[in-house]
Amino acid sequence: MYKLFMLEFYKLKRSWIFICAMAGNFVSPFLSSMMYYGWAIQNSKRDFLFKDIFYQNHIFCVLILNFLLFGLIASYIINREYQEKTISSILTIPVSRFSYITVKILMSIFCMFFLTLLSYLIVLIIGLIFRATGFTSEVLLSALVYYLKGTILMIPCILAIILVSCISKNFIVPIAFSIITVVISIFVLNHEVYQYLYPWVIPATFTFRNLNYRPDLIFISKGIVVGFTLCMLVANYGYFYLTDAE
Repeated sequence: MYKLFMLEFYKLKRSWIFICAMAGNFVSPFLSSMMYYGWAIQNSKRDFLFKDIFYQNHIFCVLILNFLLFGLIASYIINREYQEKTISSILTIPVSRFSYITVKILMSIFCMFFLTLLSYLIVLIIGLIFRATGFTSEVLLSALVYYLKGTILMIPCILAIILVSCISKNFIVPIAFSIITVVISIFVLNHEVYQYLYPWVIPATFTFRNLNYRPDLIFISKGIVVGFTLCMLVANYGYFYLTDAE
């Protein structure tokens, strides 16, 4: 499985999709920092704080950009074999269906964390360029923790995109699915109850809200994340085992 994973990595590394995703990852830190900088100037706020830069970027990423970028990469990883008509050949090499779909899922998750850490480093560099204050190990560690926490909570949603990709066998449907779920998230985010129940908003809710805000709903949110993850794993493996490679 390790060799299959490395093969998948080398194929993805040379793809234009991954390059576009990395380029898109530069947009959020730059725009969010510029917006925050403009807001600070308008409000006569002299301190340009690292914690605020990290937070502003994470708001945009965890709610909108990351779902679109992660969904784009996941759909590409899954659909490339269908588009190039190589999936039947791969499964007769021999590569088990379990190994094949596991590597696809692991590669998607790997890309999620890679892009998250890249975004974190870009924000750090921008903060140093603008001479932001509050550069402490506590701020850096706290920001890293909620960046990684948000990414972990996105995993079940990306598994859903992988399932949509397996079913549709093209790029358009998963991308459209990602856009629709993000649009719904924007409307659900400010709802007192639904923000704890909708899987695509839970990462943002856990980042932006105090965990003591609604302890009863937080427990339900954790159950939804775990249950949705298990359902998507079962659905992905089940669908891939029960359908013929085309």
